[in-house]
Amino acid sequence: MGAHLLNAASARTEVKYWRDKGHEVDFVLQRGPQIVGVEVKSGQGVSHTTGIAEFETRFNPVNTVVVGGSGVPLNEFLTRPPDHWFGSV
Repeated sequence: MGAHLLNAASARTEVKYWRDKGHEVDFVLQRGPQIVGVEVKSGQGVSHTTGIAEFETRFNPVNTVVVGGSGVPLNEFLTRPPDHWFGSV
C-alpha cells in the first residue's frame, strides 16, 4: 500500500502518516493545503475508525478513504493514482 502511494503519487503530492496519542491514520496525502486521510483495514470491521474520525475533526480533509473491510476494495484502490482521492479540488 505504502509503495503504491509513494510510487504513483504526482510530484506535488506528499505521502505522510499522522498519529497523536491514541489516534492515527495510516497514510496522509498532502497536496498544498489539501489533505486526504487513508486508513487500511485488514478485516470486515467498521469502515471508520476513531483515528479517521479524530483526523476529520482536527484537519477538515478534502476526503478520507477506508481501504479494505467495508470500505474501498484494495484491488480498486490500487488501480487509481493517489491524486484521484483529492477529487476535483
